[in-house]
Amino acid sequence: MLPLRGELCAILLLTCATLLNGAYWMGGTSPTSEIHKCTSDFVVNQKKIYALFRHIFSPTWNPVLTRTAKEFNVTDMTRYKDEKFPKVVMDFGKSMMKGRIKPVAKTYPFVYHLEPCVREFHTTLGFYKHIKDFDGVLESAAWLRNITNEESFMYSLLTYLIHHAEEEFLLPPPYEINPYKFFRDDVIRTAHLAKMSSCDGANFADENGIMVKYIDYDGPVSDGWEGDLAYFREDIDLNAYYYLFKLSFESSLEEEYFENTTRGEIFLYEHQQLLARYNLERFALDFDPVEAIPLFEETMSGYYPLMSHANGFPLIPRPYFYEEILEDSTKMDVIREEQGMLQLIDLGGIWHPGGKLDFKRPGGLNFLGSMIEGNTENKSNFPKFWPLLLKLVSGPKRYRTRKDQMDFSNVFDHHETQLRDPAYFQAIQRVMNLIRRHQDHLPPYDFEAKFIDVVDVKVSELQTMFEKRSVDISNAVAMEPVHDVDAEEWLRDEDVRFKVNLKVLTHIPFYYDLKVHADNPTDAVVRVFLGPNDAGAERIDLYNWDENRQNFFQIDYYPVKLHRGDNKITRKSTTFTGFGSGFKSFEEMSSMDDDESFTVSSRQSFCAFPERLMLPKSTTGGEDFVLYFVVTPTEVDVNEIEPTRLCAVGKPSRWADNWPMGFPFDRKINNEDFLVKNSAAKRVTIYHSEE
Repeated sequence: MLPLRGELCAILLLTCATLLNGAYWMGGTSPTSEIHKCTSDFVVNQKKIYALFRHIFSPTWNPVLTRTAKEFNVTDMTRYKDEKFPKVVMDFGKSMMKGRIKPVAKTYPFVYHLEPCVREFHTTLGFYKHIKDFDGVLESAAWLRNITNEESFMYSLLTYLIHHAEEEFLLPPPYEINPYKFFRDDVIRTAHLAKMSSCDGANFADENGIMVKYIDYDGPVSDGWEGDLAYFREDIDLNAYYYLFKLSFESSLEEEYFENTTRGEIFLYEHQQLLARYNLERFALDFDPVEAIPLFEETMSGYYPLMSHANGFPLIPRPYFYEEILEDSTKMDVIREEQGMLQLIDLGGIWHPGGKLDFKRPGGLNFLGSMIEGNTENKSNFPKFWPLLLKLVSGPKRYRTRKDQMDFSNVFDHHETQLRDPAYFQAIQRVMNLIRRHQDHLPPYDFEAKFIDVVDVKVSELQTMFEKRSVDISNAVAMEPVHDVDAEEWLRDEDVRFKVNLKVLTHIPFYYDLKVHADNPTDAVVRVFLGPNDAGAERIDLYNWDENRQNFFQIDYYPVKLHRGDNKITRKSTTFTGFGSGFKSFEEMSSMDDDESFTVSSRQSFCAFPERLMLPKSTTGGEDFVLYFVVTPTEVDVNEIEPTRLCAVGKPSRWADNWPMGFPFDRKINNEDFLVKNSAAKRVTIYHSEE
């Protein structure tokens, strides 16, 4: 999110440690403090955005949007930025109205990689880009909302907001926009049944005149394979984060969207971090780390999502131990391309008309990542390895998505549901094996700074628990048309809401104290990682860093000014960089008075990893982990650095030094030389409370 302008938001300087604040706002620079107080103008604009996503499966529910769509004139040339585009817009509008262009049908699942969906996505995105102003975009969105596929509308408008919008805004929670992609069938069916019986108010709670139906969600079904870890894979905030991350770095978008952004490298780093975090959860519950998806076995473990699309068709399962013997062609394609990638990695690069592109030089890893992901920056002749691998893993051909029938889609066909399937992490591990091969060809880092000494580390108690939470799923319930010719409110209070009661993993806020000695005043960067314990190492200096290097999850990153002598740095987990506290719900936004101001936290970032999931669950008896700290000098002026993980899409880098993403765990490690003066490691115990 962009920093809020002076006429809309008065910035409250609630903390002097502005450089230590956490996540980014949408699409641009970090705010100068963590809390903003927003005026009524902002509230009005924000409610319009929320209204566009409210009840997207009931298009006539909102009389203001219905009237706006009816009055919208697509051929009005004054709406557009230039003279060349309007003719395209006019032809598009006429063709759509006459049926020559057939968008994806209403309520059909939007499969991000299928040609009809990609075409509609880019057509709509191009339409938004050429509207003159933000108000015009909102009006055109009200029109497109009525005539395009609901999930396509979500995908296009959210992507536009992330990449193009010049106004300030927050995003609604994706799991409230489209509950079908975040909750099981039984939850949605219960809401539908409650809606049909709502006339008598049975089992509804009266909350300030609003009838609320609460549905208990007992948690993920343990399916016998990885079922005990489903609470993590099916976490709604984790899946919402991944969905918006994939929209931010949509592989079909052209390079112009990602100026100064290393999209391929980010793809590799983000998925390594996801896998590392998942493995920490596994270690905490005494599971083995994720193994790469097998390519030479004739059977594969199944997965039953127990979910349906808005049109009632189920997400197709992958049957247990299905035989893929007859699909040797796909399997051989994956094996052949993987062997080709390994050969290129061993050769150190790829040859193209301009010469050799060296993977070991700056920019080389970004190109390697683009080759693997198959995004638009991949200029090689190699097929898209990642989509090809997912095609094999997703299931038998008869269950896979087909161009002519999108109902046959599975969890791999939708970014909102991909992390729910354990096999998705196995596919990530297959890619990470390729990257480890590349890393092993690189020399170990020499990052010792003898004039900086990490003297001591203290960490407060680490404890996780499950907390109760209610989530609005009213968008999954059909709403009757509202006929009110005098209505002016874009987003209004509702008479009935449907909520799901669920338990989500969280932790007690904690802190650490870092004592650092500097021989001279120094600008520096602090990185903190959480990794697995090495039970075979009696002392931390005997830890096998190289074996575990891909299982370290970065939990903090920030610049700091060190003065000469001893420096004490205290960091609270609530300010760790790259983590967010969540979204503002539809209920919170609709209950706001247009004349009222409200506060917005910069940690309500759309692309911040869920703060709740910073620590793995662990056990009541406690499980040991390792915290690793490294302090490196930087020549960058730390007063100009606004640290983040990955949120600065298309903006200059927000990294405070020149070390790559993942440093120092992204190369082969000499275990004996890893703990240098300017680093420290500490064994910690994480406990889980059942209360």
